[in-house]
Amino acid sequence: MISLGIGLTSDCNLSCAHCYRNQNQIDNLSLNDIQNVCRSISINSIGFGTGENGLNPQYLEIIDYLHTRQVKLSLASNGYTLSITPDEKLKYFNMAPRNAPMLQNQGLGFVTHFFPERNVGKQFF
Repeated sequence: MISLGIGLTSDCNLSCAHCYRNQNQIDNLSLNDIQNVCRSISINSIGFGTGENGLNPQYLEIIDYLHTRQVKLSLASNGYTLSITPDEKLKYFNMAPRNAPMLQNQGLGFVTHFFPERNVGKQFF
């Protein structure tokens, strides 16, 4: 089984000065793209990063599909994706301490990681 790191979109709701993404072009993976990957390789888990995944127009359909395939999910987010994901779908994400959703704030020259299940935040300069 394979663990896959993937970004469903290059879109983001922030415009951080240090960000390397091309703000003039937004790319999204489709549900069909994800289905093709799942048919091609045996995936055990997916970590969503790169872009704010909830901005992908098919985000909820994609996580529903992956949940039905029993793919373990983890998420890096600036908070937006967590705020738009219904509570019943947040349960799809692996909440084990090392795989819990990670909130990131990278706007002022530091990165803050917040791990909600432990109510702990860490800053890295």
